[in-house]
Formats: sequence, C-alpha cells, structure tokens
Amino acid sequence: MTPAGFRARAALLREQGVLAPDWFIDGYIGRASVENFMSILRQWPPGVSEVPVHVAMVDEQLRRLEGCYVEQRAAELAVVLDPQLREALETDSGKLVDFSDLTSSQTD
Repeated sequence: MTPAGFRARAALLREQGVLAPDWFIDGYIGRASVENFMSILRQWPPGVSEVPVHVAMVDEQLRRLEGCYVEQRAAELAVVLDPQLREALETDSGKLVDFSDLTSSQTD
C-alpha cells in the first residue's frame, strides 16, 4: 500500500472510531539491522508511525513452525534491544508507544 493509501485508510478507520497510526512503515520487514532502523528514524514523518517488529527468542519449538519468519525474529529482537537505537529514540524526539497511546484526536 502506498503512503497516501495508508493515510486514507487510517482516516476512514478513525472516522469509524477505530484508532490507527498515521503511518505504516514496512521498510524494516526482512531487513532488520540497527543501520536500517536508524535510517527509518532519520526519515520519520510527523505523527504516529507504526514499524512492525516480530521479536522472539528463537527456540526449537519456534523453529518447528515452518515458514514462520523464525530467524528474522531473533535479528529484530537484537535490533530493538540495541542501546544505540534506544539512545537515538530518546534524543531524536521520537518515543516508543503502543496502541493504547493512540488517540481519537490524531490529525490527518
């Protein structure tokens, strides 16, 4: 989906009372690295952005689930725990939130 398409969908959801972020940034999926995430941060658009991460501690049970984005989960966990990323989030006017932080007063 294009950024404009996502913004339009988010606006429709909010009109129906469903909270949604302003942006969905999927350039991280399958390309987990501190450098990639830092690049995303440098280009952060105004508003609330969702960057999906699928973190996990990979064990044998998870490895048995074929096609379940297994090893990538460990890589994503390492990135989100990296102190460099945490410091960048704290100093670059960004902050981590969850869906409970979304408000119905977000602007389009």
